[in-house]
Amino acid sequence: MKTLCIAIVDSRSSVRNQNEGGPQNSGPISKQTRNLWLDVIRFCAFCRVFLLHAVGGVAAIHGTAFLEELTNQLRHGVTCFFVLSGFLMGRKLAKTNFNTSRFIGDRFLRLVPSYWFFLLFMSVAYFSFAGKDKGVMLWGAVWDMLFLSDYLHGAHAHTWAVAVEMKYYLLVAGLGAVLNRYPKWRTHILWTSLVSFYGIGLISRLSSTVSPEISSTVTMFHERLDDFAIGMVAAEISAFPLIRSAKTSRMMLGISMVLMLVVVYFPLNWARQSILAFAFALLILTTSVTRIQSPAFLTYLSGLTYNAYLWHFAVGAICLVIFVHAPGQATPVRILIGLAVGFVMSLATARLMQKWIENPFRAFLVRIYTWCVSAPGAEYRSVELTGGLKQALDKN
Repeated sequence: MKTLCIAIVDSRSSVRNQNEGGPQNSGPISKQTRNLWLDVIRFCAFCRVFLLHAVGGVAAIHGTAFLEELTNQLRHGVTCFFVLSGFLMGRKLAKTNFNTSRFIGDRFLRLVPSYWFFLLFMSVAYFSFAGKDKGVMLWGAVWDMLFLSDYLHGAHAHTWAVAVEMKYYLLVAGLGAVLNRYPKWRTHILWTSLVSFYGIGLISRLSSTVSPEISSTVTMFHERLDDFAIGMVAAEISAFPLIRSAKTSRMMLGISMVLMLVVVYFPLNWARQSILAFAFALLILTTSVTRIQSPAFLTYLSGLTYNAYLWHFAVGAICLVIFVHAPGQATPVRILIGLAVGFVMSLATARLMQKWIENPFRAFLVRIYTWCVSAPGAEYRSVELTGGLKQALDKN
C-alpha cells in the first residue's frame, strides 16, 4: 500500500513537468514546459471528434449528401489522439530513469477517477429513465468500468477509446520494465517491439477489411496499435540531429500537410487511416522540435479535453435534441446554435468534473500517502507533498 501511494503522489508531482498525451485531463502543470503546438493539436483533435459525433447525429435525422460526406471525412479524428499519446508515452519511455510504478500511478490518476464517475452518473441516469434494457446497460457499464468495452459490448459508444488507451499504457509500462531489466539490449528490444506493434496493427486493420470472419475477432486494440506505435517511433527519432534541423522540420511539415490534403482521395479506408496517422506523426514530430510556450488559456482548454471527451456524447445529444430534433424545421441556424451550445457545455461540464471529482480525489490520495509514511509526532507532516516530501524521505 505504501509503495502504491508513493507511486501515485510521485506521479502527481511528475506531471507538472510534462505535456500529457491523448484526450487527457489536467493537473497543475508548469506553463514553462508546455508546448504550444502540442496543445493546439490536442484541442483540434477533440474538436474533430466532437464534430464527428455532432454532425453524425444531425445526419442521422436530417441526412443530406453533404452531411454524410462531412461525417465520413471527420471519422479519423481519434487517430490523432492515439498518435499523440504514443508520441508522449514514447518520450517518457526514452528516459533512462523510467519508473514503472510512477508511470502506472500517473496513468491511474489521469484516467480512472473521472471515467468511473462518468460511468456511475450515466448508469444512475439510465436506470432512472430507461425501460426494458436495464440488464444490458448494467453489464455494459461493468465492461466499461473494467476497460473491456473494446472486446465486449459497452454501454457507451465512445468509451472504447479509453479502454484501448489504458491497455496501451499497461503495454508501455511492461515494455519499460523489460528495458530497465535489460539495459544493454535496450535499443534492440525497443525497436523490435515498435516494429511488431506497428505490424500487428496494420495487419489487423487490413485483415478486418478483407474478411468478415476476421473482423469479428479483431478489436480496436489491435486496429489502433499501429497509430500508437508510429507515435512512439516519432518520439524515438525526435532526438536525432537531422530531425531537429530547421530544413528537415519544414520538409516534414510540408509532407504532412500534403498527405492530409490528398488522403481523402484514397479509396481504401485502411490505407487512408494509415496515411493519416503517418501525417499526424510528422506534424507532431515537427511541432515538438519547435518549442513555443503555450499561453495559459490554451493550456487550460487542452487540459479539459479528456473530461470533455467523456461527456461530449451525452451533453451534445441533449443539445441536439433541444435545438435540432425539436418540432419544427431544422434550419442551418438552429443546427449551428445546437453545435455551439453543445461544444461550450461539454467544456463547462469537463471543468466541473475536474474541479469537483479529480482534484478532490487526488487530495484524498495525498492524505492516504501522508498516513502511510507518517507516524504520530513524525516530522513528515510538515513537509510539502508537491516537492519536498520525497527529498525528505530520501534523506532520512
